[in-house]
Amino acid sequence: HFAQSVRTAISDYTKNTPNTHPIHAGGPDDWSLRTWATVLNSGGRQNSHIHPLGWISGVYYVQTPDDVCNTELNAGNLLFGTAPERFKQVNTLARHHTPEEGQLVLFPSWFWHQTMPFSAASERISIAFDVMPTNTLRML
Repeated sequence: HFAQSVRTAISDYTKNTPNTHPIHAGGPDDWSLRTWATVLNSGGRQNSHIHPLGWISGVYYVQTPDDVCNTELNAGNLLFGTAPERFKQVNTLARHHTPEEGQLVLFPSWFWHQTMPFSAASERISIAFDVMPTNTLRML
C-alpha cells in the first residue's frame, strides 16, 4: 500500500507543480522508487545534502516524537535551502517544515535539505525515497 500511496502522491505532485523548472518539464515516463529508513534518536540530525540521481525525493514520517524540546529553535524540522557551509553561499532562502506523524513530504531532488537536531525521549522514524528515472540519460 505504501508504494501505491507514494505513486499517487507523486502523480498529484507532478500535475500540480508548474513546469517552470526544466527538471519538472518533461519528467520521466518510467521510474522506480529507491527507499530507505531513517531512525533518529535525541540529538540526531542529517547534514545538508541533495539527491543527485533522483528526480523527486520525499519522506514519510512513520513516528515523530511528541516530546521534542521546544526550547530549541526549529528543533527536529526539515530545513530546505541551506547548502553546506563549504559552499559559502549568501542570500539563501531557507524554509523550515515541521514534520508530523503520517505526513508525506515531496520535493525536487536537487533541493538542499537537512534535518535539525532535536531533544526527545523517543525516536523519529521516517521512510525516505527518491523517484529514480529508469533511464537517467533521458533526464540529462
